[in-house]
Amino acid sequence: MVAVDTRVAARDVARGWGFVAVGCLGLLALAVLAARGLTRWVLRPVDGLERAVAEMTEGVAGPPVDVRGPPELRHFTSAFNTMAGVVRASIDRQRRLVADASHQLRNPLAAVRLRADSLEDYVAEGGRSTYGSMTAELDRLEHLLQQLLRLARAEEVSGSRKVGLRAAVAESTDLDDVIGERIAFWQPVAEGQSQRLRHHADRPGLAVRVARHDVEQLLDVALDNALRYAGPRTTVTVSTVPAGAMVHLVVSDDGRGLPAEDLQRAAVRFWRGQDDGGTGTGLGLAIAGEIAAGHGGAISVAAAPEGGLLVRYSLPTAGDAA
Repeated sequence: MVAVDTRVAARDVARGWGFVAVGCLGLLALAVLAARGLTRWVLRPVDGLERAVAEMTEGVAGPPVDVRGPPELRHFTSAFNTMAGVVRASIDRQRRLVADASHQLRNPLAAVRLRADSLEDYVAEGGRSTYGSMTAELDRLEHLLQQLLRLARAEEVSGSRKVGLRAAVAESTDLDDVIGERIAFWQPVAEGQSQRLRHHADRPGLAVRVARHDVEQLLDVALDNALRYAGPRTTVTVSTVPAGAMVHLVVSDDGRGLPAEDLQRAAVRFWRGQDDGGTGTGLGLAIAGEIAAGHGGAISVAAAPEGGLLVRYSLPTAGDAA
């Protein structure tokens, strides 16, 4: 009988399988790293496309997407960049057309206005009604052109800020001071319509990082709408509410308000309510929205707790606000 010790052979076999296992683990790690790198290489253009689509949705003219990755994605990215360039150029042309047309129409309209005013003393009694309608339409057209120019400027400012071409305003504006001034300005209009204006501040001394003339325009738009559509014997309230890094500038009334289905459209350009009477242009709240967006803020329209309409501007607070 022969006895053989197998421990040495078993140890050699185990060592061999250990080398095989380590080699397999090393190959698996290399495969994972290679797959990870390949996945990043393939998905990097997709991430860029997602960013570009989000920017285009928000109206931001960001940089073109880097053309990289597999040939199919490179062709797709190049086509997307071409399409995005065409869309942005078309939007820019439309904005310039509105601004240029509004500016160019001001001189002919001023000439028509001058001639119409000079004819007032020569209009017969029977033509007074027609002459009054003509001058009223001229007033409306002049106001529309002025609003279109304001909208074009506001869109330019908000678009420049979104792409980083315009820094945040360093000016600090005291809201209580501006509100007091604008309420005094609109007070005769309110009294003539048996309306009341009031100011309410949860915390006096709030300031926003917005130019004073822009705050004045925001208030004028909201107050004009409230006094025009709230109805007689109503109260229009201007209030300020701190909200973290923002300040809510709110103009509300206890008038008729808007139906629920119209609230979402109130700030859409050229939209006017059924009871507008043809006196508005439908651009006031759209301009206000662009002004607020140009300073990093926002606008919202909702039903007021007191029953009427509520316009809320969310504006960035100033660092030294009291």
